[in-house]
Amino acid sequence: MNDYLLSVILGLVEGITEFLPVSSTAHLRIAEALFHISLSDGYWKMYTIVIQLGAILCLPVYFAAASPNLFPLFRMVKMAIARLLPILSGSLSLPL
Repeated sequence: MNDYLLSVILGLVEGITEFLPVSSTAHLRIAEALFHISLSDGYWKMYTIVIQLGAILCLPVYFAAASPNLFPLFRMVKMAIARLLPILSGSLSLPL
């Protein structure tokens, strides 16, 4: 199967099952077993980690945008990150 199509399918499985009250990781493992993805392959291990990290990191952003009163410090953190991001990205791009 094409890697791009497989990535889309696994991304959909992760995105849909993230909001269900059951483990999205288990659904990913089941999908990986159904599509015969070798979990010893470093690429698919990293892919699984990255899409789960993306799903985890989007939840606080989603809920903070939906209810800003729920996270009163979110605006301060967001502003601090917005100020530090150019500095960090500039310093990380410097050659050693």
